[in-house]
Amino acid sequence: MKHLSKEKKQHLLLVVLGTLVILAGIWFGLVKWQQGRIHKLAAERNATQVELDSMTDTLERSAKIAKETEAQLKELERAESQMASGDLYAWIYNTVRGVKARHPNVDIPQYSTILVGETTLLPKFPYQQASMTIAGKAFYHDLGAFVADLENQLPYVRVQNLEIDPAPATEGGYTEKLAFRMELVTLVKPNA
Repeated sequence: MKHLSKEKKQHLLLVVLGTLVILAGIWFGLVKWQQGRIHKLAAERNATQVELDSMTDTLERSAKIAKETEAQLKELERAESQMASGDLYAWIYNTVRGVKARHPNVDIPQYSTILVGETTLLPKFPYQQASMTIAGKAFYHDLGAFVADLENQLPYVRVQNLEIDPAPATEGGYTEKLAFRMELVTLVKPNA
């Protein structure tokens, strides 16, 4: 550089500065813009991958959910097949008689009429309910076993308003018997 003239040095310096300006322009104009674009595309790709993974997971779970739904529908159909239908008085009478057969010391001579209406269990419940009041006599433990058997064997029947009083002494002489009165409420099969 020492043997170059002043004018040649200035031209060389201008060429170097011009080259640096052009390189800086290329860097900031093209390379930085391309890098920004690459980062933006990578972020979009990651977001799309997360969405795809979520959709894939949902599709995999949908088969499991469909199987569970089908099993629950079968269970519902099985439960509905055991619900009260047809002649509701006869259905409740026969059901109580069937449970009573396992409890011979429970005497139920009184059955009231059936009342059918909207369910009081839950609002907007898709089933109607039928209720009947029954009354009779039994020993304390026999009555407890009868009520437990009735509610455990028939999950869609519930006992409510159970009233227990001492039974009047009869000529046979059992004074330990109780007079009971209870309301049986059962769900009614839809479209029955």
